[in-house]
Amino acid sequence: MTDTQSSLADLFPANDLDYYRDLTRDMLLTVELTRDECAAVLKAYDRGLGVLNTEEADLINAMIAKLKDCIHP
Repeated sequence: MTDTQSSLADLFPANDLDYYRDLTRDMLLTVELTRDECAAVLKAYDRGLGVLNTEEADLINAMIAKLKDCIHP
């Protein structure tokens, strides 16, 4: 970990899942995904996140960003 990363980690300590539960509720979401995002989701499901290349991980991150925007704009 670099000095910048460790200082940021000190400033913004990781929160546990309960912190995020307090920000959410049960909800039905509709998100529009590209074909490539859908393919990346299927690959991640079948093979795991650890096997994704950079492009595929970027697609998963884009999908997560879309979900986040629906959950907590």
